Amino acid sequence: NEDPPVHFVRRVFSLVFEGDSLSKAVRGVRDFFSVDFVLDADGRSLNRSDFEATLLAQRSRVVAPPRIAFSRLCASAPHDGRITVTSVHTSHSASGLALFASA
Repeated sequence: NEDPPVHFVRRVFSLVFEGDSLSKAVRGVRDFFSVDFVLDADGRSLNRSDFEATLLAQRSRVVAPPRIAFSRLCASAPHDGRITVTSVHTSHSASGLALFASA
C-alpha cells in the first residue's frame, strides 16, 4: 500500500504524461498544478505556463505518450492544499528507448 500522497502523484503523472489524450493532459496540468508551480530540472526552472508549453511541444512530436519508471518517488502530506514531490524517474518511449531522465 502506498501513502495517499504518493498514490495521488502517480495518478496525476499517469493522466498528464502517460495518457493518450493531450486535452486531458493539459486539463490535468491546469487542475492539479498550482499557478505557483515551478519545475526545477536539468538546470532550468519552468513556471506552470512554460511547463504546459513544453509538455505540448514534446507530446506533439511523439507517436505515443511516454511511460514513466520511478526509481524514487516521495510526496509530502498535503499542507495548505499543496503536496511537495521529489522524484527520480526515467521516461521511455513506446519502443522502450529512454527519452530523458529527471532527478
